[in-house]
Amino acid sequence: MAPTHALLGHAASHLGDTNRAVRHLSEAAARFDQNGDHDEAASTRLQLADVLTRAGQQADAVAVLESVLSDETASTLDERLVAQTRLTLARGLRELEEFLPAAEEFLRLADTVAAWEDEHELHTMTAAETAVTLAMAERWDAAGSAYERAVAAHAKGPRPSQITQMMCGGCPRS
Repeated sequence: MAPTHALLGHAASHLGDTNRAVRHLSEAAARFDQNGDHDEAASTRLQLADVLTRAGQQADAVAVLESVLSDETASTLDERLVAQTRLTLARGLRELEEFLPAAEEFLRLADTVAAWEDEHELHTMTAAETAVTLAMAERWDAAGSAYERAVAAHAKGPRPSQITQMMCGGCPRS
C-alpha cells in the first residue's frame, strides 16, 4: 500500500490538491517505516517537505525534515539521502530566517561532503551557502572562515556562479 499512497500523493500534488497530497505522502511514509524501508520513508518525507514548501508551509516542511534527521533510524539511512535532507532543511531554516540553525546544518553538510571524492562541486556549494548564511546570522568570524573554505573548495570543484553569489552577497573575507 505504501507505493500506492505515494503515487496518489504525487498525483494530488500535480493536480494542486495540497491537502490530499500531504495526507497520502504522510501515509506512504508511515507505511514504508512499518515495512522497515526507512530509506524509502525518508525519501517520501523529502517529497512531502517539497509539497509543503511549494504550498507556502515552510515551517511544516522544516518540521518534517527535522523528524527525518532526529529519528533513531537516521543513522541507518543512505548517506546521500541524509545529505539531501540536511541541505533541504538548511535552506528551509534560512527561509524562516533561522540563520544560526541553518548555518549549523550547512556546516554539518559541508563536513560530510568534503570527504566525498566524487563531489567536489557539492562541497564548494555547501561551503559557499554556509558562508552566506553565517553572514546573515552576523557571525562574521565564522563567515570569514567559511568564505575561505568555499574559495579553497572552489579550486578543486569549481562552482563559479555560487562563488560569485557568495562574494557579492557581502560575505567578508578573512
